Amino acid sequence: IDPDYDELVKNFPMKKANQIELKQHTNVLNTIMEQAEIAQELLGNEIKRIWGDAAVIPSIKRRVVAEQKMMDKYNGNAEYLRDISRFTGKFETFKELNNAYESLLTIDDLTVINIKNKFLDPDVLGYVDINLNVEYNLPGDLVHICEVQLHLSSILVVKEAVHIHYEKIRVTIPRIVKNISPELSKQIQAFAIGRLRSSKVEAALATLVEKSGGVFLHARLLKEQMEAMETQQPGWKFDFKELQALSSSVYSHYEENLDRILPKEASNELRDEGVKYMALVCAAAEPLLTTSMERIIGEDYFERVKEKLSLLFPTDSSGRITITHKSVVDFLTGDDGEVLKDESKKRVCMITPKMMKSAHTKICQHCFEVVRIVGGDEGNTKKLSATNSEDSSNDNELSTDTETIFKENDDNKRHLSNTTLLVNNTHMERMNTYALKHTVLHACNGEDDMQVQRVRDDCILNFTWQFQKLQLFGYVAIRNDFDVYLKSRTDRAATLIFHAFKLSLMAIIQNALLLPSQLVGGRLTLEYEKETFPEIDRFREDARSWLVDGGSVAGSTTKDCKNVVRWIPVSQALVPAGHPCLTVFGGHEGDVNSLRLDSSGEYIYSGGRDGTVRKWEIQSGECCLVMRGHKEDVICVDVTADGLAVFSGGVDKTIKKWDAETGIELLSLVGHEKNESDYGDVKCVRISLDGQMVCSGGSDKTVRLWNGVTGALSQVMRGHSDEVFGVALNADASLVYSCGDKSIREWDTASGECVRTLLGHTEISIICLSVNEKHLYSDSFDNTVGVWDLKEGLLVRQMEGHTDDVNSVCELPDGNILSVSTDKTIKKWNPITGKCVNTLEGHSYDVSSVDANSSIICSGSFDGTVRVWDATVKATESKVLGHSQLVWWVQYNQKGDTLLSFAANMYDEDINPMYCVWNCATGSLLHMSEDEPPKKFFKTSTARKQYIAYEFGDTWEGDGTVFDESDISFSGDSLFHGDVHFFEDDTGHKVSACYVDGTKIHFLQIADAATAS
Repeated sequence: IDPDYDELVKNFPMKKANQIELKQHTNVLNTIMEQAEIAQELLGNEIKRIWGDAAVIPSIKRRVVAEQKMMDKYNGNAEYLRDISRFTGKFETFKELNNAYESLLTIDDLTVINIKNKFLDPDVLGYVDINLNVEYNLPGDLVHICEVQLHLSSILVVKEAVHIHYEKIRVTIPRIVKNISPELSKQIQAFAIGRLRSSKVEAALATLVEKSGGVFLHARLLKEQMEAMETQQPGWKFDFKELQALSSSVYSHYEENLDRILPKEASNELRDEGVKYMALVCAAAEPLLTTSMERIIGEDYFERVKEKLSLLFPTDSSGRITITHKSVVDFLTGDDGEVLKDESKKRVCMITPKMMKSAHTKICQHCFEVVRIVGGDEGNTKKLSATNSEDSSNDNELSTDTETIFKENDDNKRHLSNTTLLVNNTHMERMNTYALKHTVLHACNGEDDMQVQRVRDDCILNFTWQFQKLQLFGYVAIRNDFDVYLKSRTDRAATLIFHAFKLSLMAIIQNALLLPSQLVGGRLTLEYEKETFPEIDRFREDARSWLVDGGSVAGSTTKDCKNVVRWIPVSQALVPAGHPCLTVFGGHEGDVNSLRLDSSGEYIYSGGRDGTVRKWEIQSGECCLVMRGHKEDVICVDVTADGLAVFSGGVDKTIKKWDAETGIELLSLVGHEKNESDYGDVKCVRISLDGQMVCSGGSDKTVRLWNGVTGALSQVMRGHSDEVFGVALNADASLVYSCGDKSIREWDTASGECVRTLLGHTEISIICLSVNEKHLYSDSFDNTVGVWDLKEGLLVRQMEGHTDDVNSVCELPDGNILSVSTDKTIKKWNPITGKCVNTLEGHSYDVSSVDANSSIICSGSFDGTVRVWDATVKATESKVLGHSQLVWWVQYNQKGDTLLSFAANMYDEDINPMYCVWNCATGSLLHMSEDEPPKKFFKTSTARKQYIAYEFGDTWEGDGTVFDESDISFSGDSLFHGDVHFFEDDTGHKVSACYVDGTKIHFLQIADAATAS
């Protein structure tokens, strides 16, 4: 069409800007989006005027797309986004395109800063255009960079046809070549372009991609099939008929391969062994060693079957049998969904569920042989031993290579004496590791009752097994075992031990060696159980033996136990298994001020005094994300209904929006101001159901509404005479309720006007709107929970039961109400009767926040923890003797056999302080009074009072007699401080200690005083 096309392309102006010139003049995404809206309208009108029908003016790029590009391509820097405002021109010839470019230069306030001529450098699919970056002057001396693309109409037609492939290649090619030299990268892309220039190749590629279904293995097999045709038929050239004749599914390749390898005329014995081999490979939790496979199926058939099936199940360099592609398993087991339903489609080598169970059973048995379960005298606990089954000629005898792991003590009980189950043989080490990881899985999936019972007794309820597994593979491996086992049968003893692990999670995440002291210190007291479980007693006593023996147990795999001062708990004051508290998370450095449970029930988001927002995965107990950006305390958090974004407010006067998946800060909403007391805290934040509106309240006595997408401030509602502590939005975000100055106010979000004011409480701190929007629930500093009838606008009920300030409320799906208080409790209320139906205790300091769904309750506390509770269990009352306030100092008597402790409430003078006297040998409470105890209970010693150091208020420094928590083998229920104070005997050895855990005192005895000098 263009006689001088080549000349025009070659002479088209060139201009390359540096990276500084190609940055927007701001790095705030909100501002860039606002400027883009203005540029799109003003510059769009100018381009329409000069280009006419050739101009295409789309809307600006969607914010969600812009955010994704900013994260993926520019590491969160919005200033590099140059195509939010974009314009297109379509022209029939390159000469028209050239003229359009020259006319663009006539627009006032427009400057071309970068030109990319893709006609000289086509992309991998041969696509070409002219891409311009232009600066456009906006009103107010603002400058915005826009993108202008100049196209040929004929190219756009082709572009539509190949766009799906272009998108894949556009993302893939740069990723493939990013870590190699620029020159080699250019050669690779040039090669790709050269191959794709042929339209026939492009069409063939599209056909192959479609047939392969995105499975690279299938694509490779198709390629091999075409090469085979070329070899078999010299001069053969592919055409579309040949391509269409190729296999349309990777499954057909598998079937052809298996028909060739194990043909119908083969002996039934060979086919049966082949199927068993494949079933074992499919059932394995990770690739099996060839030596293990040979032992399971027998040497006679192993080599022949292995060789025949090597294409689908190759052996890697480490001697493990792998799977070519995960689709092989789907093909063999029928996991594609349709095979077993239609007998006519039933495959020759289908592995049935029955075969899979048999395979699991065989692998489980092999695991038993590898990690031998050795029985002691009748009535004694069974322990573990490793046997080199690869070299053993007699299954009934232990290998001579195996280290002896037992020794007899005076009580004729077996105790483990070596520090590892693993022997030197490399293959044996791998299989021992495999067995330790997967024996329980295979037993439960095999559904053999004897095997399941065996793993119950020797794995699930075996301290040594679990302790070693915890150290080698972490808590998740323990959780997986219990999950699969408890799905196979109901077992109260196993449930309680699993619960003990979950309650100990905060400690064992720090150090797996803290598990024994957790179990001995109260996790397995069976306090809430109606019957006893000898298996649990054995589990706890084995943990005690580890502490006594100094870690000389097969369950210890590290040298750390030799470097840890092993304190043996005397008192059992930790929250026990069977308690409604399911697990405890610790990670915040200080108070947890707020939390929210996401709609999926899988994650908790918490905000703390340490200025962070943390994301917790409930199942694993791990803190999977820490969001840092606030300069001071985070006071409030909320999560969108879709779970994609989190909002937080803090002392730094800002509200921040975070990406819930990556933790990247997306927005910072600034507007709340300081009050007359110089406070500017954002006290509360709530998100509308659609995520479009953010509502906040603060120390500046205002309620503010923001755009949840752009961050723009839309309303400032004034009327409260004091700080706004709580806000709530109705379902359609047409009304907002706020509280804080002994009143609740109802606002119209459209007008910003206060519709009505509700009065009744003395002071209101937090409010919660009922799902049916007929009631409002409030908590108060008068220790009550209020129920409001919104139709009448009246406080119809005040529920009494808390003994201190109520800090947060939420509604359960069943209509009941939860409240939390400074009295350290969580209470469940029936709002109709006003009765308290359940009280949960466990936090060691103020409970600040609560959220829940139908199955779990989540709470945050000033003790530094987040706790998850069973919402369906009614708590059993358990009176805890001792302090109800924080312990401020402790003092040993001269002999070190009794301890005096002092606790007080530093904020409330109306609560009397308390003195307690304790027996250090048993942890029992001897005396409790508001005055110093009589001498018959405690004779004042020459030892100084050992003060507890807290992080808030007037810090009281310790006197140098405090062990750092990292030096001991004990951890309490909270992260509040964890100070350990000790008593020295006449030789200077530390022989007893007390661990102060908020309001609790745990008494400990040293395992070996000589090591604690």
